[in-house]
Amino acid sequence: MNDQLVKQLAMQNERIANLYTIGPVQRAEVEQFVEAIVRECMTICEDVTERNDPAVACYYSIKSHFGVGK
Repeated sequence: MNDQLVKQLAMQNERIANLYTIGPVQRAEVEQFVEAIVRECMTICEDVTERNDPAVACYYSIKSHFGVGK
């Protein structure tokens, strides 16, 4: 995952920022949660793509932007 992007997004919400900055265990939990959301987005795009919809660009854009492998 793109840790810098996760940090940037976490800092936009005070409660998440507090959790993210408490320590490495909490930071890892936030990062895992974010990755789960991104993977869900990728699955949604992938499902649409399997129906020959031009959403393949959506899937790869989300994957690339967040730096998530599958």
